[in-house]
This record gives sequence, structure tokens and C-alpha cells, in this order.
Amino acid sequence: MLIFPSPSPLTRMVSMRILTVFLVFFLSAPLLYGQEHVSQRDYALLEKSQACLQKEAPAEALETLRPLLARKRPLSFALSYAGLAYALLGNDAKALQTWQQAVSLYPAKKNFCYNLGMAQMGQELFAPALNSFQRVIALEGEAGGLSPAYYYLAFAYYRLGQFSSAEEAISRLTSGAAVKGHWLLLQIHCQIARQRWKAAEESGRQLVRLAPTVVSNWQLLAQIAVNRRAYPRATAYLEVAQALVSRPGNTQMLSRLYGIQHAFNEEVRVQEVGAPTLLQVEELIRSCQYSQALVRLDLLGDPPNMESSYVRARIHYALGQNSLALACLRLLPQQRYLCLLAPNSVGQLGGKALRHKKDGLRVQAFLLAGQIYWLDHHWQEARDIFKQLELLPGYGEIGGGLADCMQSLLDEEGEEFFAPQLLDPPLMVGEIR
Repeated sequence: MLIFPSPSPLTRMVSMRILTVFLVFFLSAPLLYGQEHVSQRDYALLEKSQACLQKEAPAEALETLRPLLARKRPLSFALSYAGLAYALLGNDAKALQTWQQAVSLYPAKKNFCYNLGMAQMGQELFAPALNSFQRVIALEGEAGGLSPAYYYLAFAYYRLGQFSSAEEAISRLTSGAAVKGHWLLLQIHCQIARQRWKAAEESGRQLVRLAPTVVSNWQLLAQIAVNRRAYPRATAYLEVAQALVSRPGNTQMLSRLYGIQHAFNEEVRVQEVGAPTLLQVEELIRSCQYSQALVRLDLLGDPPNMESSYVRARIHYALGQNSLALACLRLLPQQRYLCLLAPNSVGQLGGKALRHKKDGLRVQAFLLAGQIYWLDHHWQEARDIFKQLELLPGYGEIGGGLADCMQSLLDEEGEEFFAPQLLDPPLMVGEIR
């Protein structure tokens, strides 16, 4: 599977910190809200705290609410304003505690469940957030129609790695008439995570129809098309992105895609005039023609050797066939090094130079095998591979560092762990209600 770099950095976890964007007040008529009895004194305190929040003075609002919050059963308005004030102050733990108290005292108020879910999402407590948003949806019932809570429910499922449930939840929104862009974006990432490339491209086309001038949407479509090996479509998508905003990354990728057809034509021409070589296979790999490269590699008459095994492993890895790639890499240390990737240098290199080239190929093989095990969360196997790398001259520090990294992951076994996601959709921040 080939995944080109996304416009946003994807090698680190998406840090979600839910901020309050807008303030939604419910105190238009406190005496009538939820059949709660509100005295004139309480009403005055609530009005004053509301005014403090409107002028962005959350500390003053909390001080005003103090006598109301000290009661055994605070008014729902007092809890609502207090949760918002703590959020504005950046005291996420206290805001979360306030929303939990509000839900326990007023379980039928969906806005409290919603705000609790948002606070949990902000602290990456995705499993509890699932329960909160499921509760919101249950409270809304049929009258709620297509609840926006499905989006946050789907996002929580996504971050927990439950991609099928995430796609099912978000599809309830995207199957409707009034579809929003961030709904589709989350659906696309769910489909990519499940390697449902055809469905992802269909969703991507729907997204660009909705927002045709957003460059990142066209770039995402191009990534999907490349994974489907639909290179002409990928080129077309990137042409649109490049027409909207000229970027060096788009130019580089376009150049590579345009080179695919040229490389294929050149490969056919060489095939007619000479025997296949490993260099031709490398050209096909560089032009992303992995299936053709594998066919060409099978035509080589060379005995099993280090170079061909490593090239075959790279092709299998690009095609998403990790087990076959690892099988090739396991055979590599016992095979001969024939210098096939630099045939003109045969006879010109001394024994020491040849050993360096052979060790360099072994290093690449160890790194590729370790990467595959790492991405598959096989920490122990990855650690053992990197320990072998540590034994090679000049690679002790790199191999040792990677082995220690894998050991630290093993030590965390049993703890909740979120691996870096290659493609993480951005979370659209909602309002505190």
C-alpha cells in the first residue's frame, strides 16, 4: 500500500484540545426552565454570572456561582455556567468533573451529556465519550432526526481503532441530503483505514463537489487514486490542486505520476532489445508499477541472491503483502551478494568495498523488517530485528536506540496505547451547549 504524505503532519498523534468557540445560553427565562424553582435571589446570581461570561470573565462568574454550587443539588443553570467557566479558564479536569456532576443530577438533560462528551474528547477519553454521545442520541430519539452527535460518536470510534463502527456511525449523517464536509472527511478516513479504496474515492468525489476549491480535498483524492493504481485519475486530481494553489509538493508528485507512463514505455522498449535486469525492476518500482515489477522480477534468471530478495520484499511491502515481504527478508542473510544493482562496478571493488555494500543492503533489510513489525504492533519481533542491526559496524547507536524504543512499548503492554495514525481526520470543534 502506497500512502503519500498528507498536507498536514501525520507522524504524530493528532492533539485534540476542545476549546469553547461559542457560548450558547439557556437562561432566557430561568424561572420556566425544566420546571426548576428559582428564587429571586438565585435568579439574580445566575443573571450576574451570565453577564460575567458574556464579558469573558470566567473567574468572576465562578465566584458569583459559589453559593449556588455549594448546595447538595445545585441548579442545572449553575452547573451549566460553572462548566463553561472552567472550560474558559482551561481547567479541563474541573470542567469534566462539573459535567459529570450535572449528568448524575440531571440525567435527562441531553445538553449535559453532550458537554460531558466534548470534555471527555478534549482529554482523549474516547471510551467514556462513546457512552456520553450514545446517551445524547438515545435522549433525542426519533424526534432528534440525524443528530450531530453521530459525528463525535464516529470520531471516538475512529480514535479507538474501531473503524467499522466509526464508518457505520458517520454514514448515518452522510447518507442524508444536507451533508457537511467534515462528515465526509471523517468517512473517507474510516474507509482508508479499512482499505476500502473504491468507497473512499466515491466519498472523495462527493467531498470535492461540496467544496471544489479546497486544495487538500483534491490532494486526498489523488492519494486514494494512487493506492488504487489509477494513475491517470491521480494525475487529474493533482492537476486541479495545482491549478488552485501551486505547491512544490504537488509539482513533485505530478512529475512522478507523469513519469509512470514514460517509464512503462521505456520498459517495453528495453524488453524488446534486451534481457530483463534488476535495474529495470527498480525503474518500475520508482514509477509505482509494483505488479509489473513483480512480473519482471520473476523473469530474471539469476540464482537467489540478496539484491533480488530485498527488491522482492519492497514490492510485496508496497502491495500490502507484509507476510511475503518478511519471508523474503528472512532469506536474505544466507544469500550471496552479486552486485546486480551496480553491475559495472563488478571487478573494480575490493573486498572491503564489497563488504560495505553488502552490509549496507543488510542494514536496509533490517530496517524494512523492523518497520513492518513495528507498524503491525509486533514489538518483540521488531526489537529483535533492531538488536541484529545493532551488531553491524557503525549502526550500534541506531540499532540500540530503535531496540530500546520497542522495549519501551513492550513495557507499556497492558496500558491503553494509541499508535500514530497515518491518516487522521481533523476534529471539528462543536459548541458547548
